[in-house]
Amino acid sequence: MSDGAERPADESTPYPPCSECGGTVVAATVLGPMAAIASPCGCVVSPEMFDGAGHE
Repeated sequence: MSDGAERPADESTPYPPCSECGGTVVAATVLGPMAAIASPCGCVVSPEMFDGAGHE
């Protein structure tokens, strides 16, 4: 659901990059065990991309 306007994730941010478009994901809505909606880009991603996110 990307419109091409997303920018690649900044490596200095604690937020993970979107696995679909590369934009920074600041929140996600989990739809179930296999799908989540990344925000602000709106891409459908796997909730597994958030495993360990923010835990350094």
